[in-house]
Amino acid sequence: MEYKKIKITSKDNPKRFYRILAVKGDPDLNMLGALIGSSLNAFFGHYYMFYNKQASYVPDDWIESDSDYGLNSSHLSDLQDSFTYVYDTGESWEFDCKVMKRTIQYESDVWENPLGFVVEGKGQGIFEDDHMTLFRYLNGEIDPNSNEEIPELHQSMPYNLDLDVYGDFDLPLNLDDYVYFENDMKMICQHLDPDYEYDSRENDLLDEVLKNAALSIFMDDFTNQVYRKLIEKYDVNDAFDMIVNCYFKTFKELDESTATEELFFSTIKKHLKKLK
Repeated sequence: MEYKKIKITSKDNPKRFYRILAVKGDPDLNMLGALIGSSLNAFFGHYYMFYNKQASYVPDDWIESDSDYGLNSSHLSDLQDSFTYVYDTGESWEFDCKVMKRTIQYESDVWENPLGFVVEGKGQGIFEDDHMTLFRYLNGEIDPNSNEEIPELHQSMPYNLDLDVYGDFDLPLNLDDYVYFENDMKMICQHLDPDYEYDSRENDLLDEVLKNAALSIFMDDFTNQVYRKLIEKYDVNDAFDMIVNCYFKTFKELDESTATEELFFSTIKKHLKKLK
């Protein structure tokens, strides 16, 4: 599966605090904001927005002018190649973002391809509600070996990161911790906006896959056999989603103009065998 790569760099120190984030498809900006914020270890006590040279993209109830567009109705493609991500407009964490020319191919070993994952990065993350402390640390004003908190200097250890001393900010990232799935990001969006509904721009294709998968559970013996084994281990809905994902992978792999029914079922069988 093809993923776009976005380079996300902190305006405070782009060399010591950045991410290269792989992103699937063309997510709406609410999902993209949750994805970028998660990669920066945001606590999501605050909302986020985007802007480029043409417009601002904000939560729907922040819209004030003709140059403001809602996060829910806008997508990554609307931002074009260069834009800025802002988390917590009070603390004003700003990150320059650039969609890179080269994409990356990735196919998950598990049943679902993630919405996004970090390919590379530095800096453990933002200091929630305390931009000043990280700013001072990055500018050499705080001893890396210290964990002293000095309220009058607005200096405190971050509550959203597991650091023993301030210098732990610069420890290498464990990239296994930076893989993100659609349902997790959707939960963040719904935490910030209870009325949020995800638009992945893949719904039409997914609806067709769902129909085929639903029919196959009752009509295809092998799929039915796999499904029954799965529900012994997993929740019924999770098992069904695994089956759907196998069909989705098969549709992606085959050329519709040349695929035969025999080739389709041999390919889906290959994916289903991995689930048993």
